[in-house]
Amino acid sequence: ATTSYGAALTIGWQYKEIEPINVETYEESRESLRYKTLESMRIGWKERQTILLGCGFDLADLQRAHVKIKRVKAQRKATVMNLSNAIAEERRERVTHAVKRMLGLRKSELVGARNAK
Repeated sequence: ATTSYGAALTIGWQYKEIEPINVETYEESRESLRYKTLESMRIGWKERQTILLGCGFDLADLQRAHVKIKRVKAQRKATVMNLSNAIAEERRERVTHAVKRMLGLRKSELVGARNAK
């Protein structure tokens, strides 16, 4: 999960067993809780902090999570930059290869031309 600031709320693998209920009954009970827009689903960092503190995490836990999120975001940004550079390099190599082909140059001719200089 990613946030603009603070620790994120995520869903884990732990759960509580409850008595099974009818799907229609469940859906009716949730109707008033449904989110109308994506924006209404957002939870501000102060509210997330309150929720996490209430679940037993301390401020040090939240700080570590925030640092980890920042690190992951930086890694993603670096990956995107490297990908852009790799695409540009690949294009440069294709153009170079095409120009050499158009000029009828072979690798051996290029090496000989370099050595003659």
